[in-house]
This record gives sequence, structure tokens and C-alpha cells, in this order.
Amino acid sequence: MGVYREVAQPERLERLALRYLNRLVVPPRGDLDTYLAVSPPLVPGLPSHLASFLMRLAAFDRSLTIFQRHPSTRTRCCGPTRSVIILDIEAYTDTGLGLTAEELLPILERLHVMKNETFFGCITEERRGCTADDDSHPPTHCLACL
Repeated sequence: MGVYREVAQPERLERLALRYLNRLVVPPRGDLDTYLAVSPPLVPGLPSHLASFLMRLAAFDRSLTIFQRHPSTRTRCCGPTRSVIILDIEAYTDTGLGLTAEELLPILERLHVMKNETFFGCITEERRGCTADDDSHPPTHCLACL
């Protein structure tokens, strides 16, 4: 940041954001409620097996003046043995921004906490302890980073 400030000499910072893409590998068929605490509703009259879906939510924390784009959740089939759910989480703010590390680090920490609350709020308790490196769960049922 110091080099950027020295070269670019910005007058102000317009927006500060954290964005994380998380990949949840799941069996190709099954109940999404096993993996997601928030999932798409079934539409009456349509087949109950989803081929793919996209869901986007947004929230605003007034006390922190932080915006949260809850996961853009996308699923795609990766062959006959697994499907992938992408949780695309972004936390950002565009108010109260300074230009020094001392001013920005507390904001980044708050954004990170909000991102974590969103991620862990979107997955089920059963999935929270599971990672791609966890030998106690088959890798087709675990979380992995992109």
C-alpha cells in the first residue's frame, strides 16, 4: 500500500472489498439441504431434480456500514460421480475509508468476520468440519478452495 500511495498519490479510497470463492464438492444426486443451510426452493410443477441453479442475496449491516453479497451460489455437474457448488462471497464497504494501513486494517478485519459468518451460515453443521484434506470424509463430500 505504501508504494501504491507513493506512486499513484490517491486522494481517497472509494471501495474496500474482500471476495472469496469456495467450492463445495458433493455427490451428483441428493438433497442439497445436507450441504447448504440456504438452498433454492422447489418450484411446483417442475421436476424436483435440479440440473443447475444460481441464487444471489444481498445484505447490509447498518451498524458497520458494510454491504454483503451473500453467495452467488452456482452448481454444475462434474461428471457422474460429483457436482460442485460455488459459494461466491463478497463483503465490501464504501464509507469511512482512510488511506493508511492503520485506518484500513480494522475495516478489513470486520469484512473478514462478516465473510466468515456468511460462509458458515450457508453450509450445514455437518459440513463445517469437513475439508478436502480431511481423510475422515470422502473427497466428493467436502469443501475445497478454488
